[in-house]
Amino acid sequence: GDPIEGQPTGTVWIGLAEEGQPTVAECFHFNRDRNYIRQSAVMRGLDLLRRRIINKK
Repeated sequence: GDPIEGQPTGTVWIGLAEEGQPTVAECFHFNRDRNYIRQSAVMRGLDLLRRRIINKK
């Protein structure tokens, strides 16, 4: 596909913000079809959240 806002196709930014915690934003690049990109983005987002929860214990 065509780049959007100067970002290549397959670029996904995932962020996590929580009161009292540092805001985190990570950039990922996936080079396959749209469904793979979506599934991978969800998995990375859930992993980011999982790591935040584990670090709070």
